[in-house]
Amino acid sequence: MRQRRTGFTLPEVISVLAVIGVLVSISTPMILNVQRNTRISSFVENIYAWRTAAISHYGDTGRMPLFDSAAPDASGLITNASGLRGWAGPYLVEPLSNPFDGEAYIGLIVASGPGGEFSFDLDGNGTMDISDALVLMVENVSEREARKLSEILDGDAEQVVGSGAWFARGRVKWRGVASNDRRYLLIHLANPS
Repeated sequence: MRQRRTGFTLPEVISVLAVIGVLVSISTPMILNVQRNTRISSFVENIYAWRTAAISHYGDTGRMPLFDSAAPDASGLITNASGLRGWAGPYLVEPLSNPFDGEAYIGLIVASGPGGEFSFDLDGNGTMDISDALVLMVENVSEREARKLSEILDGDAEQVVGSGAWFARGRVKWRGVASNDRRYLLIHLANPS
């Protein structure tokens, strides 16, 4: 008399592993998409907070704050390290951080001068409206993330699919390759006036 063995056969185990593999391959892109959308939504909220902080700083001191992720306390948004008159901060609780790449550069810069990469066509008519602006510069932002940000902030990314025009007008500008081979995003925050 043969003794009956308990357990699973090899074909049953392979079938179960195949089903698990299919489920993982279906769910992984959805999970990554949710993570990316959450990161972008959080970043948009931070953009508005940074803009408000910069405008308040300018209103109190008459100077636009500068920020460099290499020296976060030098901005005057958290501490008054440079002793500015009228400073009524802190304007931010913590320094700016890059949500797309924690090690990459993020900074507030005051861009001035006509034309060039720091000019913005805010009304979309093809001419540069703003040449003096407080600009948020963020390194290592993919084109997909930049398009999503442009869609949220400018409402234009979906209108010009397949065209490079979406990053040439509005508050959001994206550079796929800079001189140092890094992708970066420029976002117009405010005009110093």
